[in-house]
Amino acid sequence: MTKGSPIAGRLERPVTYRISLWLLGIIAMGLVISAAGAVLFAGREGESVEAVGLAGLAILFAVGIVEGLASRVVLGAESLEVVSSFKRTTVPRAEIVRVVGEKGVPVAVQLRSGEWLKLPRLGTGPHANTVRAWVKRASS
Repeated sequence: MTKGSPIAGRLERPVTYRISLWLLGIIAMGLVISAAGAVLFAGREGESVEAVGLAGLAILFAVGIVEGLASRVVLGAESLEVVSSFKRTTVPRAEIVRVVGEKGVPVAVQLRSGEWLKLPRLGTGPHANTVRAWVKRASS
């Protein structure tokens, strides 16, 4: 790739991975169904346990939507930014030693300090090979 090629320019821009909209839609449907169930059972006598349970479930779905909207992985020009569980972690590309990812296990990066950083499961990536290629670009 040459510097003048459109691909080279695209690779220098940050690439952001977020949760799929269809996954957020499923979570939103769970929120609506559990909230409607809580309201329905709250109006009946003797059904308070079900109403409280469904209200608690609705709260968890709401937290899931907020977490889903906030979670992201950004492969920047020189750093990896991970926003998950309401915290932000930025790792310089030079600090990443290796990237591991297997089927059914979230992608994780090993840092020079020996620590592991797990990337959030977003449903759309980034996949291990994508992160490996991003790390290798630093040396080329």
